[in-house]
Amino acid sequence: PDDPAYVLYTSGSTGRPKGVAITHSNLAHFIDSVRTLYALASTDRVLQFCALTFDTSVEEHWMTWCTGAHLIVRPPGPPPSVRDLLAFVARERITVLDLPTAYWRVWMAMLAEAPLPVPPSLRMIIVGGEEARADDYARLRRWCGPAVRWLNTYGPTECTVVATAYEPGPDHPAAAAGGGVPIGFALPHLTARVVDRAGHVLPVGLPGELVLGGAGVATGYLNRPEETGARFVADPFGPAGARCYRTGDRVWQRRDGALVFAGRLDQQVKWRGYRIEPGEIEAALAAHPAVQEVVVTLVDPPGAPAQLAAFWTSRPGATADEAALRAQVAARLPAHFVPGAFVQLEALPLTASGKLDRRALPLERIAARAAADFDPPVTPQERKLAALWQEVLGVK
Repeated sequence: PDDPAYVLYTSGSTGRPKGVAITHSNLAHFIDSVRTLYALASTDRVLQFCALTFDTSVEEHWMTWCTGAHLIVRPPGPPPSVRDLLAFVARERITVLDLPTAYWRVWMAMLAEAPLPVPPSLRMIIVGGEEARADDYARLRRWCGPAVRWLNTYGPTECTVVATAYEPGPDHPAAAAGGGVPIGFALPHLTARVVDRAGHVLPVGLPGELVLGGAGVATGYLNRPEETGARFVADPFGPAGARCYRTGDRVWQRRDGALVFAGRLDQQVKWRGYRIEPGEIEAALAAHPAVQEVVVTLVDPPGAPAQLAAFWTSRPGATADEAALRAQVAARLPAHFVPGAFVQLEALPLTASGKLDRRALPLERIAARAAADFDPPVTPQERKLAALWQEVLGVK
């Protein structure tokens, strides 16, 4: 049970991907939990959508095979269009879809343009990997009604695919603060706690770091003892020798016990002396009726000053100018939270696994705009002032 079943590498946002060693015991406990949660039966037909480099594929394969159900492999190539996917689901009589949230959100946006028929075989949609929005969930319900189950899942690779899940219903509303859907409750084989910097458990409503414990916690990082020691720590609430995983994710807990994702601790940025959570700005912008998707980050593009930048896509048939988006943020957050640049895109860049690809955001668009907007100093006084500000701010 304690031998490694597989090693799967993280995305490598730091430039050095880490191999996560998942044991047979980790995998067995995970399979047992999700088979029960999803009510899988041997009659199910599950789509294998994700690449093997994305750990959702572990869920798709093993929970299906260990139930005696059918695994249907999608055609090779890049992710299909939504129309082609639904046609494939109908043709292959697929009952369960397990999709990256970013892909599912594109699907929901398409429904506003062209209503598509619900495949009669489809009984459940599972999403995970990015934040799910309550307005997209509402669009899903208008499309399929209550007939199709929908679950929002969350889980770091280090805790075996899925750690928490949330299924909106009468007792558990879909909307959390900021318009996101909660990430829910820990699976039966795991524990979830919200702690402060000192490791003390925080009360309901206060944000802190999510720490996961239990039978899903991996062995650690392959040949990376220092990083393993920093993230996989002794579990003070577990049995002797138990370990827990510090996720680095910022969450808070609702009164009903559901966890709400509030961004990454390591994506918090310090800007003009303030600590800023990009997720708060994203939530404010996502509340604008014209905004479909948005990501906010601190950028330092060549040829332009460092600044907060918002990359966004519009809802079908909707539009908004930069002034309206600035006002949207300014009405909800302090002035220093307002991005200096707003870049509208046709679509946010995605990785092969369907997750947001931050490294592919078009920073050159910001530099080009800065050059186009440049109004050079003309009078002697302007030139003197410009020289002083260049020296103070360290920008051209």
